[in-house]
Amino acid sequence: MTFIRTIHATCGCKGGFCQAFKSVLWHFKMKVLLTIITTLSLLTCSAQGKRVIIDTLGVDSISQVFYKNGQLFFQVPYKDGKQNGWYEQYHENGKVWEKQLRINGKVVDGYNVAFHDNGRIYQKGYYKNGHEVGKWYSFTSDGKPFKIYFYNRTGKLIKLKVWSEEKQKWTKSGLY
Repeated sequence: MTFIRTIHATCGCKGGFCQAFKSVLWHFKMKVLLTIITTLSLLTCSAQGKRVIIDTLGVDSISQVFYKNGQLFFQVPYKDGKQNGWYEQYHENGKVWEKQLRINGKVVDGYNVAFHDNGRIYQKGYYKNGHEVGKWYSFTSDGKPFKIYFYNRTGKLIKLKVWSEEKQKWTKSGLY
């Protein structure tokens, strides 16, 4: 009760749950939730040979995961509990895998490229409204195209073509 009275004295509210109390309660719940998520991430990542470091345990933080060799695997900045800023992912050799600008947990519209650990393009395509749209191309590590994904405007995969070395032509995948 003292805790609630202190908050009420600060905001001048009379009885009930004031906005200040709700805000403190929400931040407390978010810290508990982030602690649970962090613990689960640590358990999951430990099983994969990775470790997690959280700079701050709160709503605004940077989550980083490292390979066993100490190399950064990925980092994600959070603001108000959502991914905000540059999501960066790296291969174990330190080369860039992918970087995406995310606002309120969604990828910003535009061109996206991911890379193999040798620096060659792995995948490229466009995001719109947080979803893959149009044609997305995947390449082998030696730079040869091997898959074309077709997404509709809502991000649903509608068709997939795979390059057949044997037939030397694009074939429709039976999965979609």
